[in-house]
Amino acid sequence: MDHETCMTTSNPIEDDWVPSYEEINLREDVKWLENTTNIKILYEKLLKWMKRGPQLLNVDGETDFIDPDMLHNVIQVKCHTFNEFEVAELRKARCRANVFETIRNGIFMNRAAMKMANIDAITDFTFTSLDYNSVHKRDGPYYFADVCAGPGGFSEYILWRKKWCYKGFGFTLKGANDFKLNESTCISADSFRAFYGTNRDGNIYNPDNIKDFKEIVLGYTQGVGVHFMMSDGGFSVEGNENLQEVLSKQIYVCQCLMALYIIRPHGYFVTKMFDLVTKFSVGLIYLMHLCFDKIAIVKPNTSRPANSERYLICKDFKNTSRVVEIRKYLEFVVQDLWVKQQCKDKVQDDDNEIVELVPLEILKRDTKFATYMFESNTTIAEKQVVGLLKLRCFCRDPNLIETRQDISRSKCLNLWRIPDRKRSTVQIFTPETVTDMISQPAFMLTQPKELADMKNFKTVIDDMSDWRFVPMISTKQVNFCHIFVGVSNSKVCKLMGNQWIKVKNMHLNKGTLLYGETVKEKCVSWRTGVETEKLCLQVIDALRLGDISLADLSFEERAKSIRIFCEAINFEVEPDDVRIRLKEARFLHDMYTQNIVEYKHETREYITHMDPLGPKNSNEFHSVNSLLFLKINSHQTFNSTYVLRSVVYINEHDLKNDAFKLIDVMKQIRSLNKK
Repeated sequence: MDHETCMTTSNPIEDDWVPSYEEINLREDVKWLENTTNIKILYEKLLKWMKRGPQLLNVDGETDFIDPDMLHNVIQVKCHTFNEFEVAELRKARCRANVFETIRNGIFMNRAAMKMANIDAITDFTFTSLDYNSVHKRDGPYYFADVCAGPGGFSEYILWRKKWCYKGFGFTLKGANDFKLNESTCISADSFRAFYGTNRDGNIYNPDNIKDFKEIVLGYTQGVGVHFMMSDGGFSVEGNENLQEVLSKQIYVCQCLMALYIIRPHGYFVTKMFDLVTKFSVGLIYLMHLCFDKIAIVKPNTSRPANSERYLICKDFKNTSRVVEIRKYLEFVVQDLWVKQQCKDKVQDDDNEIVELVPLEILKRDTKFATYMFESNTTIAEKQVVGLLKLRCFCRDPNLIETRQDISRSKCLNLWRIPDRKRSTVQIFTPETVTDMISQPAFMLTQPKELADMKNFKTVIDDMSDWRFVPMISTKQVNFCHIFVGVSNSKVCKLMGNQWIKVKNMHLNKGTLLYGETVKEKCVSWRTGVETEKLCLQVIDALRLGDISLADLSFEERAKSIRIFCEAINFEVEPDDVRIRLKEARFLHDMYTQNIVEYKHETREYITHMDPLGPKNSNEFHSVNSLLFLKINSHQTFNSTYVLRSVVYINEHDLKNDAFKLIDVMKQIRSLNKK
């Protein structure tokens, strides 16, 4: 049998399973529905579209967007199957019956990661190949959000594929189902941080939590939003399997509203859903359809065939005035559902449930959309019936085994570009583990050359184009510059003399080796004008960032990677966390043309200003006591730039009073420029 395209036939017999009914496609197709609708929508009009009525207690009559016979088959076979067998029996049979069951979690924590790998692959790696599209290019990491998705399988896949080039924001319920990315054995999760909303519980039903997460994400992304959002919300519906869609309506709409808040123009969205036959669900899909260039509904191979799970994929977000109106409408719906939930223990008006978001006649009038929903629902339902019948058959006969599992796993993982191996054990990193990865690590013990007089300065700094400088807080008495390494569990050590010392509250991806200075930065709030102090690791150069070596890159290329790395792993969350940024190496002529270092008369010190890292700060600066000069021409590697670095102390109020005057340094650099 050709496992790339297996056979399919017409509807199955209700109480029997025939192998030829099953359709297996390893190369999955995605059928997109393009948005060509020019319908004009205003918030007031949308409110009039809303219909209220009694809460839906069954979906038997919801046949506007699915073949009635197929809906009947799904309901009946599902009821018979769950009534006939215990959960344990079904689970055991599923392991033998599902063609794709042995794919499992592979190298990841759980199956959710493999689902995202599957979805990414069947959409031509839309989520992890953003840089192919010039619309998304920027000088920094790509941003994503992972919502209702603990313990974090979706994010684990993204970070495994893209490492620190992607920065993630998580939102999920606190507790047993919280994110557990630190337990992953294939990633460092330092470029991901979980948030839980105003109420600190991660409950997405709470409108205040949604808005709080929106503010956080927009604050970190310069007000633009993430490149894509993933959501995987769900909960147990044991005993109410046929009402899963109705019970999930609140999480559907909350996840969609979150996406409309935080996705940037041209961004993407993928979210888990279940049955989509009620007018409420179809209306929500229609509204999302109007907000994106195209949508697709897929049931990937990693989604078990006997369940009703599927994924809505939305591509190319259109942040238009129409979207603003729809977002406002969904805000109203979310608030309404939240209020009703808070009053669930009180007497409620059962006839006042929101049952429609868009009138049926509007949905039917868009024939392309209506046809798409009908065909999607009917096709998935047909496959679900086949899956349920097969599951029942395997429950009744424990000797039955699906013989195609191994070859299906191997071929699927190859298509998805995932190694076919089991999850590894945790690899323990020490400073020695990292330094063993580089050649001749003894160079790290080299101290910078002090340029103690002008003659010495002229001898070393002889060519403007060869050198850059960085302002430093280090003095002759106290050196804050060190080699730092990232070791296991996001811990960091620094090299002092020839000893590795642990650093508190600092996070670096495992395997990182960089050179930087710890600086107390002064941060001025734009709202209050109050000045606070934050400890920051200012990175000067790097040899390794996580498991990516920069050894073969030029200084300019290393600096670009460092900038992305720092932006990806810096989070302004806990007050004691050490922030991180690139300490920009400036051209020598910038010293006198751009006033990089200036004298502050009221405190009698030199300072340098930096772009604010904190979204609430208007100004950030730190004291300057020295200048570090780096030789960065095309002949220099990280090692040679590090070994050849030179320092000039410019603190004129140094106790020994033998430091350079800044004006003398600037004069010498001006003279170099005239040569």
